[in-house]
Amino acid sequence: MFIQLWSGSGPLTVDLSKTKTPTKISIIGGCCSRDALELDTHVGLSEYRARTSFASLASPPLAYLRDSIFESIPSKFQRKMVRGDLLKDSLRSVSLADDKFVVVDFMIERRKLILAGETVITVSKEFSKLNLRHSDLPGPVRSIDGDSEEYFSLFTKGWRYAVQQLAMAGKTVLVNEIFWATQNDQGIPFDAEMVRTANEKLKRLYDIVRTETPEAQWLKYDSDHLVADSQHKWGESPYHFVNGFYKSQIAQIERFASSETEK
Repeated sequence: MFIQLWSGSGPLTVDLSKTKTPTKISIIGGCCSRDALELDTHVGLSEYRARTSFASLASPPLAYLRDSIFESIPSKFQRKMVRGDLLKDSLRSVSLADDKFVVVDFMIERRKLILAGETVITVSKEFSKLNLRHSDLPGPVRSIDGDSEEYFSLFTKGWRYAVQQLAMAGKTVLVNEIFWATQNDQGIPFDAEMVRTANEKLKRLYDIVRTETPEAQWLKYDSDHLVADSQHKWGESPYHFVNGFYKSQIAQIERFASSETEK
């Protein structure tokens, strides 16, 4: 039996003008940037690094770490993130990724930092599971106040270093300009002082970025996008947003990608 699949008098042609080439990005940030890629989109993920403050990126890696210390973190992904912060390889991994754009956000900047010798460590929830003693770290060991001038100086230094490395790798940085939601989608407000404090810190970080790197590109949101999802899969939080936020994020990334393609 013969099945005729195609016939015609002229040559077979394929119109590629309406096809869309997938866009690959990397992320240095949190779930508010990563979750957008779960939408139906042509944007894909090359590399994702979380749990690391930009204030830590320009500091040296810890000189020695036993592999066994990471066994207390059940998740392979979370072990990778914490290891990346301590060994300072997150930025290098993103720089080597096969993509053009790097989306960054500063939600992790709410976490505490510690200085161990010359190494700045992000005290994420996952890092805390390591149960490290001060004697396990190079000394002296002390906390860094997240609202101190020392912190903002370290952030500025780390941001400059990160942008320099990414630029050398030919990357375009897209800064996800996110502010904490004041209420959820049911109109129930969060603690006003908590949100105000967090957003004042974020505004100062964005001001630093604009001063230090005026060439940076930005993802921006309307106020109706910066609303917390009361049924969010990660739980209700001022930085777990409604679906419109993620749709807006993807649309903006796709516009940047289209503009780059047209050059």
